[in-house]
Amino acid sequence: MSARTKKAAARALLVARDLTGIASWARDTRGALRTLFSLTYEADALLRWRAIEATGPAASAIAE
Repeated sequence: MSARTKKAAARALLVARDLTGIASWARDTRGALRTLFSLTYEADALLRWRAIEATGPAASAIAE
């Protein structure tokens, strides 16, 4: 999966505020945390905050 595809998938889940979906996506996607961190530089403040918020559930899902 390309970085652009990962970013688009993460962005869609963040816009929907689907933290369960983010956790599932992170479990199945290599480099998911890197993608979420990159979204903290987005111009949209709400999307930035949701990326930060989603880092916890994503890290927890990866650690399982």
